[in-house]
Amino acid sequence: MDKVASRARGNTTCLRATMADGKEAAMIVPARKPAVVGALVGIAMLVSALLALLVGAAPAGAASAYPPPQVGLQESSSSVCPGQSITLTAQGFAPGSTVTLTLMPGSVPLGTVVANALGHFTHRVTIPANTVPGSYTKVASGPSGVNPGTTLTLSDHLTVLNCQVAAAPPKLAFTGFGAYVWLAAALAAVLVGSALVLGARKRRHRHAL
Repeated sequence: MDKVASRARGNTTCLRATMADGKEAAMIVPARKPAVVGALVGIAMLVSALLALLVGAAPAGAASAYPPPQVGLQESSSSVCPGQSITLTAQGFAPGSTVTLTLMPGSVPLGTVVANALGHFTHRVTIPANTVPGSYTKVASGPSGVNPGTTLTLSDHLTVLNCQVAAAPPKLAFTGFGAYVWLAAALAAVLVGSALVLGARKRRHRHAL
């Protein structure tokens, strides 16, 4: 409220208030207590002005999303062996936009994925089998759903482990010589045994005659 003016007319007083935006409001009150009534009118007008300011500011505040959109990059595991796969989940990209996935350093491409209607995605990527064990950063980059017209880049740490599998002991070459020797010895024993048995039977037969 900018100012309040009063004008007495007989037994009544006209109170006129001018608002900051130029609008006016008037009220006729008894002349006996114009100060008290004027104060009440001023308070009422002040409350009305505050309400008008709040209502006027509401559309601007409504333009901002609430709750604020989530932004982040998560993974199913923070450590992985070369050649293994992990699942990446992210939020904050423009709906329907293409997001590029990269392993840094080296700018190793991990593929692309399309964000859903909420700007989220869940995608499984495979770490190349020839990746040297060490500390890396996985990066997801694409159009931002929070600040339209800009690029959103999300990153998180990834450890590539040394997962070499122990080599199996070498197998001895089979020449077959040992097996053949044992087979020949067994056959010879059978033949010798058979000859002894036949010889013994012949001797018993001669004695019997």
